[in-house]
Amino acid sequence: MSDCPKWEAFLKQVVIDQWSIDRLQEFFGYCFHCSNEFHKALVIVGPACSGKSIIQSILRDVVGAELVSYHGLNDLSCPSYRAELRDKRAAFFNDIPSPSGWVSWFKIWFAAC
Repeated sequence: MSDCPKWEAFLKQVVIDQWSIDRLQEFFGYCFHCSNEFHKALVIVGPACSGKSIIQSILRDVVGAELVSYHGLNDLSCPSYRAELRDKRAAFFNDIPSPSGWVSWFKIWFAAC
């Protein structure tokens, strides 16, 4: 395993605990797998400007923008959109308002679609 001091320092700034950091990095690993056998989703919850979009941008850049899909969560009901997900490594559904009001936004990401 390689060390990446800047990434590790960033994660310690924006992620609550080591367990959550481990799960985030595990999810990144799933995005490199060329199969959808794992059926993984990640929900990131937090207030605006708390690092969610930065983590997403890093994942996009590492996996490759051409292997990522961006749409609204409602688009999953459309067959043509679901077909677009084929061969993507990640799908991002961003900035969904929280109905509870206790947090500003959350993001849902799927790995190896």
